[in-house]
Amino acid sequence: MCLTNKALLTFFDRRREKRLSFVNIREPDYSPSKHGGVSYADAMRHFHVIDGDHVAEGSEAILTAYTKVGLGWLMGVLRFPLIRWLVDGLYAVISRHRYTSERASNPRSDLTPPEC
Repeated sequence: MCLTNKALLTFFDRRREKRLSFVNIREPDYSPSKHGGVSYADAMRHFHVIDGDHVAEGSEAILTAYTKVGLGWLMGVLRFPLIRWLVDGLYAVISRHRYTSERASNPRSDLTPPEC
């Protein structure tokens, strides 16, 4: 799911001045202090968006990222309370099972669950 979101966000960001940049948390020089204090373990658990000093995570990060690439009108609808409740629940389920679904959709994926 992470790779799918990255591909979709890159697609929607293609014609605009690049509003998003992605960080490879598996790089040896990854430093939480340079990325909003997001640790490797936390980054593996949730999607994050760092916007200045604000760090959004989970479903709020997804909504923020898609808003940044020009889909704010749709994300506004998804923020209505009842719909947002469903979005949060769906995100929780997808986030919990993302490694299984990623391997099923892309057997060559190098995503592996973080060690506990």
